[in-house]
Amino acid sequence: MADVPVELFRRFFAPSIRVRLNWDRLMKRPCRAQVTVIEKLAEITAWKMPWHFDRAGREIRYDSQGARPISICEIGIHVKMNERRRSLIDSLMEAYRLAQNPVALVAPTYFIEPGVNLILDANHRLAAAYLAGVQLRLMNFAIHGPLDSEIIPELKHWRTI
Repeated sequence: MADVPVELFRRFFAPSIRVRLNWDRLMKRPCRAQVTVIEKLAEITAWKMPWHFDRAGREIRYDSQGARPISICEIGIHVKMNERRRSLIDSLMEAYRLAQNPVALVAPTYFIEPGVNLILDANHRLAAAYLAGVQLRLMNFAIHGPLDSEIIPELKHWRTI
C-alpha cells in the first residue's frame, strides 16, 4: 500500500468516473488516496457497485425508496440487471476466460470500511472478472475520506458526517 496525491487521483480518474462525485467538496475535506495491488477475488467480494436495487431485485435509482447498493458477490444472483449491462458483462467474461494471463485492471474506489469500497469506475470489468472467476491483478486506487453524501450521493447508504 502506498499513498498517492489526491490531485493525481483526480487528474487521472475524473474524466472516466460517472458516479456523481463532488470533486470541489472532496478536495476541501481531509482525505488521502492509496494504491494497493489485489490478486485475490475474495478481497473484493464485499465491494459495492454503484448500482442500486430494491428488495425484489429490480434496478432503481440510488435515491429511490428502498434502494440499496449491491456487492460484487450479489451480481447475477439476486438481481435483474438491464439487458445492456448484462450483455456487456457477459462479453467481458468471455474475453477474460480466453485470456492466457491474469486479467489486469485499474479501478478507482472510495473506502467505506475495511473490506468494503464503493467502486467509482471499472464496475463492469470488475463484475465480469469476479463472475468469470479468473485470476486477477487489480491496481486499486482508493480515496479515504469522510462518508459524506455531499461528496458522493451514494454514501448516504452508510453513515454520514
